[in-house]
Amino acid sequence: MGFFPWRRWILFLPLLALLAAFGWLTWQWQGGGALEVTFPGPEIPPLAGYTYPLYQLDLTLKPETGLVEGSCILEYTNNEGEALAELYFHLYPNAPLFSEGSQKKGFLTVDEVLLNKGAVTWKQEGTLLQIKLPEPLPPGEGTVLELAFKVQVPPLGERFGVRQGIVSLGNWYPILAVYENGAWCLDPYYEIGDPFYSDVALYRVTLRLPRPYGVAATGNLREVKKLSWWQKELYFETGPVRDFALAVSKNYQVARREVGGITVQSFYLRNQEEGGRLALEAACEALVFFQEVFGPYPYDQFSVAVSGFFAGGMEYPNLVFISSELYRPGAEKMLEYVVVHETAHQWWYGLVGNDQIREPWLDEGLADFSTNLFYEFCRPDEQGRVPGSPLDLYELYQGEAARGIIRRPLGEFSSELEYSLLVYGKGSLVFAELRQILGDEAFFQLLKEYAAEYSYRHATIADFIRLCGRYTDLDLGQFFYKWLETA
Repeated sequence: MGFFPWRRWILFLPLLALLAAFGWLTWQWQGGGALEVTFPGPEIPPLAGYTYPLYQLDLTLKPETGLVEGSCILEYTNNEGEALAELYFHLYPNAPLFSEGSQKKGFLTVDEVLLNKGAVTWKQEGTLLQIKLPEPLPPGEGTVLELAFKVQVPPLGERFGVRQGIVSLGNWYPILAVYENGAWCLDPYYEIGDPFYSDVALYRVTLRLPRPYGVAATGNLREVKKLSWWQKELYFETGPVRDFALAVSKNYQVARREVGGITVQSFYLRNQEEGGRLALEAACEALVFFQEVFGPYPYDQFSVAVSGFFAGGMEYPNLVFISSELYRPGAEKMLEYVVVHETAHQWWYGLVGNDQIREPWLDEGLADFSTNLFYEFCRPDEQGRVPGSPLDLYELYQGEAARGIIRRPLGEFSSELEYSLLVYGKGSLVFAELRQILGDEAFFQLLKEYAAEYSYRHATIADFIRLCGRYTDLDLGQFFYKWLETA
C-alpha cells in the first residue's frame, strides 16, 4: 500500500489530544525533590511456560572507594526443554576494558558458591563463572544458588565506572547466561555496541550506603531505613526485567512528574537544573508517545540519570544513563534526542528482548527509527535531523563504512563508527522503507503486535520477518535480504 501523509495525522489525533491534556505546552518545572520516594509492589504478570528466576541481592556500597561487597541468592528453575549439567554466569567487570590503563582496576571476584546450602564445584575464569551441578537439573525443576562476591568499580567514564562523582553500576554483578539452542551463550565483552544478552528475572535488592547519596535504580523503591547517622538502607523490588542497574551520587538532585500513572524521575547534578528539566520533559513526552504507538509501559516508574558515561546514553530496565556532557549549554538538542532514543529502548530491549551481540539491529535500528518517529509527530519542524544523530551521520558519511552489511555480530564490526552508521543509521531506514511498503495502519499495528507477542521474551530477526507476513501478501524475503545481508 502507498504512503499517505494525511492518514498518519488521523491515526495520531488521539495522541495529540493526550499530549495537550498533559500540558506539555505549559510545562511546570518542579526540581529539587526528595532524594527518595517509595512505590507499591510491582506487578508480576505470569508468563506461559516460564518461571521467573529470582535474584536476591544484598549489597554494601562504599561510593568513596567504588567498592561493592555483596551476596546473591538466585532461585532458579530450569525453563529449558532438556536437563542442565552446569550453569554459567557472566562477570562483565572482569573484561580487559576495566583494568587496562587504570590506576584502580575494575573487577568482580566471586568468593564463595553454594548450591542448596551445600558445596558445589565452580570455576571463575575471566568474564565467566562455571558451576558444575552434582546431578543434571531436569526441566521444570528448581535449585537455589548462593554467591558471595566483591566488585571494584574503576575510575572510568563507562557504564561501569566512577566519574564526576557518579558511581555507574551497569552490567556489574554475576548474571546468569542465556541457554539457547542447546548451548550457553558465553560471548566475551566486546568494546563495540552493547555485548549483553539476558533473560527476564525478578529482583529483590537491599542496598546499604551513606545517607547523603541519591540512587537511581531499576525497580520500585519499597522501603528506606535509617541505620545510623551516616548510613541508610534501601530496598527495591522489580517486575520482570532483564537486568538491574543503578547510578549513585551525593550530588544528585531529583525532579519528578507523574504521567498516566507512571512516575518519571530525572536525576541531575546541582549545576545542571536546565538539563535535568529538559531530560524530564523529553522522557515524559516520549513515554506518552511510545505507549500510544507501541503499547503500554508496564512499570510504575522510569528514571533518567546523568552519568559519567562518555558514550551518549545507555539503556537499562526502568532506567537510562545519560552522559553528563549532554547536560552542558549548547547540547540541548542532542540531550533530548538521546533521552528519547533510550526511552524507546524500554520497548526494544526492555520488553522485547533480542540477542544484542548477534542481532543488534533488531533493537538498535528499531530504537533509532522510533526516535525519528517521535520527531516526526512531536517535533515536525525538526524531523529528527539532530546534528550528530546516527541517521544524520549515515547520510553524511556515504562512504565505504556506510555501505556495509547490517546483519552481523558485534565482533565483525571494525569500529564504533561503522557499527553506528550501519546498525543505527542505515538500520533505521529499513523500518522507514518497510513502513512505506505496508502503509501506516498496518505498520503501526505490526509494531504493537510485535511488542505484545514478545513481551518478556526473546525475538529474532526471523521472528520479526515472520510477523510482517501477517500484514502483507508480498514476499518480503528479498526486501530484508537486500537491506540486511548485502552492502
